[in-house]
Amino acid sequence: MRRRLRFLAGMAVTCAMFVAWSARVHQDVAAQARKPIQITRIYTGTDGRTHAEETQLALKPSGSGAEQSETLAVDSLRFARSSPNQLANWHNASRRQYVVTVSGRGEVELEDGKKIPLDAEHILLAEDLTGKGHLTRSLGSGDRVSMIITLAR
Repeated sequence: MRRRLRFLAGMAVTCAMFVAWSARVHQDVAAQARKPIQITRIYTGTDGRTHAEETQLALKPSGSGAEQSETLAVDSLRFARSSPNQLANWHNASRRQYVVTVSGRGEVELEDGKKIPLDAEHILLAEDLTGKGHLTRSLGSGDRVSMIITLAR
């Protein structure tokens, strides 16, 4: 009987330690900061050249641990598919638009040689409506699929 009580007491201590440990791990995971959503904005500078800047999407808590940005007024949404190694020579954005790569890889190249990756981890805000513009190329062996979201004027 004593042996059984010692065993049960040991199990109780082990369970209590496990519960305390798992609560601490959960608290540590919940306390970790989420990775910010990066947006690369390309725009025409006063010099007439396309420049790039990194910004972060502002998010506000929306309940149940979710976050949301402000609602953006959009005009249209379309999908595009480009073949591997396709090159769109120097051009400007036709309108202010977000370009979100759904699958595949590509890059935007600026006149100064800076290359901006286009993949599922990057969002591009294209606002270089004038000037020389930028090059866009698909990379890799597969198609690149993008979602182009035109912002309202």
